[in-house]
Amino acid sequence: MRTCRLLAALSLGLLCQACTPTVQLAMPNEPININLNLNVNNALGAALAAPERVDPLFIERSMSTAGERLHVLAGLEALSKDLDNKPGSANLLIQILRARYNFVVADAGASLSTLARDLLFIAQQRVIVLDPSMISIRNLEKLLTLPGGPSQAPRTMVVL
Repeated sequence: MRTCRLLAALSLGLLCQACTPTVQLAMPNEPININLNLNVNNALGAALAAPERVDPLFIERSMSTAGERLHVLAGLEALSKDLDNKPGSANLLIQILRARYNFVVADAGASLSTLARDLLFIAQQRVIVLDPSMISIRNLEKLLTLPGGPSQAPRTMVVL
């Protein structure tokens, strides 16, 4: 699954000749930074805990460069710790990323944390990547019932 999401982000950057950040939302058991051999910090957790500190300079310093057109903002959180997600922090973070980058790929993972639900609501296009199992199909049915945001495309893309 991780490989498919990563390839989607890379493809967007290469096809559109644009910078594509991938935001990995504190999934320590499925880290994209290991796949790309990146050094990451806890900037994602800091951005969500204190949204008033987030500005374009903070984002620029926090991104790890995975290629000419791919930047990664990943979280280094322990499995036992939940992110301190202040209300509106995900929206502010995405607004700042959209001002700097042409495409933002946010990996919300399989869990529906508050942060994941916020991202699903503010996304312009939802893309759900799943494996061919009954559990994934059940989860897909639940995800498709979640309401979309005002600027969201009417149809959700599903990748098997």
